Amino acid sequence: MVQPVRRRLARLPALLVTACGSIVAGAGLIALNHGGPPLAFVPLVLGGVFLEAGFTPAALAYLADESHAFARDRGLFMGLYSVILGTGQLLGNILGGIFAQAAYFDGLAVLTILLAVVAMGSIALLIASPAGALVRSPAPGRRSA
Repeated sequence: MVQPVRRRLARLPALLVTACGSIVAGAGLIALNHGGPPLAFVPLVLGGVFLEAGFTPAALAYLADESHAFARDRGLFMGLYSVILGTGQLLGNILGGIFAQAAYFDGLAVLTILLAVVAMGSIALLIASPAGALVRSPAPGRRSA
């Protein structure tokens, strides 16, 4: 039991850092869009993009760790992740269009920052939750592999 908890605690700060990367990249893009010096802000944007690129692998690793108690239903968890990912892509396009119409490029960068703040809040709740609070034991009559 100690090993999964240690893995869980290691994945969540990684998710938090990747969400911070989105804020850094968004802020750098806004600064560049308003005439900020490229030598100062291009490395900032690239660093932020590099950090945020790790979000999906870290999220999938966290999902795999959390679904260990439901080994037989792991496909269900991954399918649910895919549905949520697709819904996020749809909502992201809709919100992106609204924000882009309202504030052009800055609107897209602001939306990115807002979504990263929401993600960081969710991750902070996961970090604050007691170990194992999100994964319950299988339903009666079901055995995990």
